[in-house]
This record gives sequence, C-alpha cells and structure tokens, in this order.
Amino acid sequence: MKRDFQFITRGKILTEIKAEGLPDFNFSQLHRFEKKGIIPVARRMGGRWRVYSREEADNVKELVQKWYAGKIIL
Repeated sequence: MKRDFQFITRGKILTEIKAEGLPDFNFSQLHRFEKKGIIPVARRMGGRWRVYSREEADNVKELVQKWYAGKIIL
C-alpha cells in the first residue's frame, strides 16, 4: 500500500515539473539548483523528510521554468 503525505516533497515537485513541460528534468538537477541557491532549500521535517509549503512549491516550479525559459531539456 502506498502512503500519501500531505506535505509537498521534492519528489512531488519533480513530478509536477515533468508534467508541466520539462519531462527530462531530474532529481540531481533539482538538488543542484538548491545547492547553487537558484531555488530555496526545503526545510527538514521528522524522519529527515525535506518539504515545501504549497506557496514555496509553486515558487520553485516558477523559478525552474524561468531558468529553462520553457525549453525542453534534451
């Protein structure tokens, strides 16, 4: 049985980004964006989960789309 979390994790953001037009965007690119300071770093919850609020998640998706200017990564 799959567990659904009410929190928005980096994995959920990644699937949303892929669904919105960047199908080749991957987790390592998202992590690199966090390390470079392009997007805000997710805060840690219990169990070392990294989560965003809905507003932060929308901001992250918008920043990623602006960074790639809507182009598909090949």
